Amino acid sequence: MEPPGPRNSTLMLADTEAEKNKWVVALAELHRIMKRNNLPNTTVLVARELIDTSLTLLRNTHSAAIIDPDRIVLGTEEGMYCIDLDRSEIAKIGEGKKIFQLEYISEEHLLVVVSGKQRQVRLVPIRALDGDDVEWIKVTESKGCLVLTVGPVLRAPLTFCLCVSIKKQVNYGYS
Repeated sequence: MEPPGPRNSTLMLADTEAEKNKWVVALAELHRIMKRNNLPNTTVLVARELIDTSLTLLRNTHSAAIIDPDRIVLGTEEGMYCIDLDRSEIAKIGEGKKIFQLEYISEEHLLVVVSGKQRQVRLVPIRALDGDDVEWIKVTESKGCLVLTVGPVLRAPLTFCLCVSIKKQVNYGYS
């Protein structure tokens, strides 16, 4: 039986059998000391299976954003979906327009998405993930968006910049 919890493997290459034995003894001693002293688990990353990979939804995913430790938003060919990891549920968000890219601004509780045939930039309040019927706000002069990025430009007062790349021009705005 496998022990519960994450399992990590590290592959090492040794030039000689003696060097290999030296490393095995050293690592075994280190492991024994860690267990004896009850050191806390300091694993930085934990791999989790989100969902069955045979689901066609995953094969058509263009982008994703981590909202919080329990929720991930996917931008797919069929629209935007929220995966709730605690409840193992998938919920469709908004219309079924193709989502090319999405970015999350946690301080503003806002998703910025590139969606639809015309690749229009839209702002989606995070309340939409809770099932609330909220309007997606179209950003003017953003049709044909190739790629976008969002980031803070001032700390006090906290101000964000949205840069939108459109063929033959680059638009930006502050919030």
